[in-house]
Amino acid sequence: MNIKKEKNILPKKTVIVAIGISALLAIPEITAAALTPITGVPTKSISDVLGDATNWLIGLGISLCILLLIWGGVYYVGSSGDQEKTQTAKKIIKYALMGIFIIGVSYAIISVIDDIFAS
Repeated sequence: MNIKKEKNILPKKTVIVAIGISALLAIPEITAAALTPITGVPTKSISDVLGDATNWLIGLGISLCILLLIWGGVYYVGSSGDQEKTQTAKKIIKYALMGIFIIGVSYAIISVIDDIFAS
């Protein structure tokens, strides 16, 4: 059996030369970016950064709880009367609602503490 090797469309040297030329063309852009002074640097305080992180984490937690509520609801509907699946779905829904409640209470506590220390 005679197997013929396929010829490369582009020789390796051509690809290497093309990459080299591309790198050389990018040098002015790189040096211009390196020499440009940094402007618009945010000057946030630590409390602002922590507040932003807290809001982000609370949003993430609420989003996850909502997804768990939807998942529990779909699981409940798809249980088809199976008691074990129904109980599992109810637990998922219960824990998701507890998570929303805990996140809400923690947000309220953080807001009260922030108001106390802000004044």
